[in-house]
Amino acid sequence: VGVVYDQKISSFLSYIGQDLYTDLEDVTEETLCRYIDAACGRIGELAEQLEKENGYCFAVEAQPGGEALETALREVEGVQSVTFEDGLAIGRANADVRAAVARHLTENGFSLTRLEKRGGDLDDIYARYFEKAGEKHAGDRKDGHRARQAR
Repeated sequence: VGVVYDQKISSFLSYIGQDLYTDLEDVTEETLCRYIDAACGRIGELAEQLEKENGYCFAVEAQPGGEALETALREVEGVQSVTFEDGLAIGRANADVRAAVARHLTENGFSLTRLEKRGGDLDDIYARYFEKAGEKHAGDRKDGHRARQAR
């Protein structure tokens, strides 16, 4: 959400797909509240989109760990991959499988000390959003450059 004081900035924001801004002379409480509500709604939409595109990511810490934990996690329906990062097992799945993971691990004698969703915080959401926006606009710039070269 932004307040724009210069036409160049509003043009840039429009170019990168940002539409939640208003000109300085048009600022009202109602407009700002509407834009803030819209921005908050988009955060949830972006998180869902990331999960659909990249899979659902979760982190697990349990005892025993290592290969035994990796094997047990791979046995849970929906788990697509398991890697390790700083002592945590990082799983990717096609849906939120945390309840199934917790149930499977405890039923198989593991002591579960940590189980959390990964990748849904604002930093991750916006980093991926702007990465995708940059990819899209890089292609636009290349196409525009090619068109100018052809002239």
